[in-house]
Amino acid sequence: IRSLNAFQRISWPEIGIEFSKRAIEVAPANASLYEIAHNIHNALDDHGSPDYRYQVVVVPSHDSLLTWSVASERMDDYERINDFNGFDIHIFRHLFSDESGYRLVNAFNRIGNKHTYFKKEIRYLSFPSPSAILPVLHSNNSLIASIYGEDLFRSVMFIKKEVDGSYKPDLSMGHATHGVSILDTYITSYSVADHGRETTSAWKAYFFL
Repeated sequence: IRSLNAFQRISWPEIGIEFSKRAIEVAPANASLYEIAHNIHNALDDHGSPDYRYQVVVVPSHDSLLTWSVASERMDDYERINDFNGFDIHIFRHLFSDESGYRLVNAFNRIGNKHTYFKKEIRYLSFPSPSAILPVLHSNNSLIASIYGEDLFRSVMFIKKEVDGSYKPDLSMGHATHGVSILDTYITSYSVADHGRETTSAWKAYFFL
């Protein structure tokens, strides 16, 4: 068992990529994004290192209105599979040992209690994209200050979908997660540059240990 565990650690992320693809290939054609995410998650639990927990987020590859961005203190524990059978798969992992002690409590206290601040900053600063919002929220000028770090959640993923008009966008995705704090907010914004064109943006944020 010890040698198998060592092999699984060494072969990351290849083993995660291989079994994630297999899980998608055997999924029914009408499987939902949540079902696909859970199939991948189960495959990682079965074949990945037992020292780690895995988190999976699945989004459609060809939705031109949907954008996302990932930031992490440990990019070695993050892997992405682009446009496989029409899906983008994001895999995060953390050690079981990370789920106890000071860091877990500190992470949830920092983020879990400040969802209102996130919504205010997203709503009033009108960020054009997830890649634009991450460095601002992570800066010392933010109401939250650092949003990820060695003693906090180590990874964060922001997703945005923007449509014309006032109806709420369908922010389609699937996730199978352990130890995360999830933020949802809807924002209505008006573009002066486009002669007052009304747009509605849906945002989702994931924070991972």
